[in-house]
Amino acid sequence: GRRSADPQRLGRRAALVRLHLPQVSPFPHSIPALKPASYPQIPRTSPNSQGVYSITGVPAGNFTVSAADVSHQVYGETSSQIAAAGSSATADIQLAANTVSLPATKYDANNFTFDLQPDGSVANGYHQVYAGAFLLDIIFGGTPVRFTGSSTGSTSLGGRQITVAQVVNQLTVTRKIYLPRDGYFVRYLEVLTNPTSSPITVGVRVTSNMGSSHPIQTSNTNAILSVASPANPDRWVVLDDYIDQDPGVTNSRPATAFGFDGPGAPMRAGAAGFNNSQLSYEWDNVIVPAGGTVTFMHFGAQQSVRSAAQVSIDRIEHLPPEALVGLGAAEIGQIQNFSIAPDGTSSLPPLPALTGNIGGRVLDWDGITPIRWDLLDQFGNPTFRGATVNFNSGSAFFGRTLSITAGADGAFNLNSVFNDTGSSIVLPLGPFTISAVHPRTQVQSPVVARTFPSGQNTLVQDLLFINSSADKAQIVNFRIP
Repeated sequence: GRRSADPQRLGRRAALVRLHLPQVSPFPHSIPALKPASYPQIPRTSPNSQGVYSITGVPAGNFTVSAADVSHQVYGETSSQIAAAGSSATADIQLAANTVSLPATKYDANNFTFDLQPDGSVANGYHQVYAGAFLLDIIFGGTPVRFTGSSTGSTSLGGRQITVAQVVNQLTVTRKIYLPRDGYFVRYLEVLTNPTSSPITVGVRVTSNMGSSHPIQTSNTNAILSVASPANPDRWVVLDDYIDQDPGVTNSRPATAFGFDGPGAPMRAGAAGFNNSQLSYEWDNVIVPAGGTVTFMHFGAQQSVRSAAQVSIDRIEHLPPEALVGLGAAEIGQIQNFSIAPDGTSSLPPLPALTGNIGGRVLDWDGITPIRWDLLDQFGNPTFRGATVNFNSGSAFFGRTLSITAGADGAFNLNSVFNDTGSSIVLPLGPFTISAVHPRTQVQSPVVARTFPSGQNTLVQDLLFINSSADKAQIVNFRIP
């Protein structure tokens, strides 16, 4: 919410807000609320037959009003202005199905977990790589105040950006957390709005508890996170446990990356460090002007291996197109710690399309017999196990091992698909390797390296179990009568 009035003077400035909420089923019980929520309770009438609420005692100045019906997952918000004491304003609220109950779990295109909490933090991540990450504190005069958020947020950008807001002392603080369905990162916007008539100076701190992870590399190519150098402060850091392998294969934890500043920005972090398994970075002496807004943007990523995390956060630091999705001109102008073109364009090329499709068969050495293991189930009925097909993209951003089981005829199909359930399949149009594992012997077929032909997103690749000397089959096709 945005106001310039002292909330303690509400009773002495008789103004009226009329709110129109269309009383159309199934949303007849949405109750409007003026923001910020910390203002004293404001008297309001019940709606009339046209869905008009009246709220009295509102101070002159700007205001924001919202309405929500959590049971139907609809939300609406609008802003207007009371011109002078004793006058009135009318604000129409359009309800839309864009609310979300928190906690809520989202997944990136690599199927890494981001279990978002009411305060906008990530509780655990994939394989509990986090122990509470992206926690936000606003620091007033050296005293940190933790952002606690709300159990109800709103969504935008196709449901992939979640917004939660809270009044922290006199500032309205809004967190916008964007996790693209086809992406490899999470983007945070920390939006600080000052509704008062005087500037407010604060610090903004983000803290992440990292369990067994420790720094591996920073933007200065060492493993010590520091922003002490005026000429070359660190802007990102990669952390990992002691196993540098795909966590989906080894049951380890993913490598993680955090990016908090960009080159040439108006402001940079005044403090950053890693101590006792806790990562933090902080912007100091942030002046939020009267009636104004400032925003800080930062990023996180979970990746299969350390090199992928490093490549990912290094690209993000230079603001590729995928990192700028959904940023409006006003937001861009408010961001302090990255230098963004006013029109929101990027100097980097987009990544290759993520629309690949691969089909084929897993066959024995003769190129005819399908690989499978025939056996009986626990009830004595005939069944089979197909070969496991493993795909690895040459893209560092989407390099996790994708596995699928071939059918009884040895056929398999890998098709790119994005969803919200943690089972997305990403096949970038570029180089890749593919192989198969025999269902009985666990012997791996020869690895085939290919790339998608230019302008095509579909190809066929059979996998054969033959050895390099070609004098006999590497394995045979096992059958149990």
